[in-house]
Amino acid sequence: KMSEQGDSSSWCSAEERTRAALAAWEHDDLPAAVAAARAALGAAPRFLPAMLAARGLALLAPALCPGAPPLDQQLALMRDIVELPAHRHEAQVARAFMAPLEREAEGERCGAATLFVLGSWAYHILQENERAAAYFRRAVDAGSSAAAFSLAVRFERGEGVPQDAAQSVEMYSQAAAKGHAAALYNLAQCYDQGEGVEKDKARALDLFQRASVAGHVPALLNLGLIYYHGEGAPQDRAKAVELFQRGADLGNPSAVFNLAFCVDHGHGITQDKVTTS
Repeated sequence: KMSEQGDSSSWCSAEERTRAALAAWEHDDLPAAVAAARAALGAAPRFLPAMLAARGLALLAPALCPGAPPLDQQLALMRDIVELPAHRHEAQVARAFMAPLEREAEGERCGAATLFVLGSWAYHILQENERAAAYFRRAVDAGSSAAAFSLAVRFERGEGVPQDAAQSVEMYSQAAAKGHAAALYNLAQCYDQGEGVEKDKARALDLFQRASVAGHVPALLNLGLIYYHGEGAPQDRAKAVELFQRGADLGNPSAVFNLAFCVDHGHGITQDKVTTS
């Protein structure tokens, strides 16, 4: 078990590296931001602000975050840290870190990345939806595509803002225009299903393709299914196999299953029962 001194040293290192991650994010240096967030989590794996920053970066640039824990696991761990008495110290340290950021946000020059993390803090940890939406709005105005994505989800669900599918599409579009992978994927789903916008399969296909290029694994899977079934694009099972392979290489279980099915049945690839086994 770590000594109190060692524990304090770890938290200080995590705080310093989280601030470095936010600063790099502000200057659009995503590789440096991801590296700093990873270093912060390496120093103190349960440091909530670093987890929130890492989650935002994973959504913003998934190709830079291979091997990151699934987002639902990250959120479950964050909830445990806040709610379980055993993690009271971690939660107190996180609140001490966030307090000066909240004071900074009272001014007009607070950066977009900081506002995004404060919005995520308010939503995921404090569970104050209106406060979170207000931070996300300010971050969007400051140019944050990650915040535009988060605000789009709030409009989609009616959390902290009135439920509004058209406004959700507008926010997804703003984030997608800046290459936000998850926004490209969700916007593709909106066009594919006609949610908040007129249904447009061709537009959906283009967005799925752009999201897959950005490294978004569910987009790879969906695009593979489109080409496999020939629904929304000409059937091309060899292309589907290529996409399933890319998803499988990134550890997606559904992509692994679909790839195995194709190999087992010789769909788009030479049949190989041994490899499937």
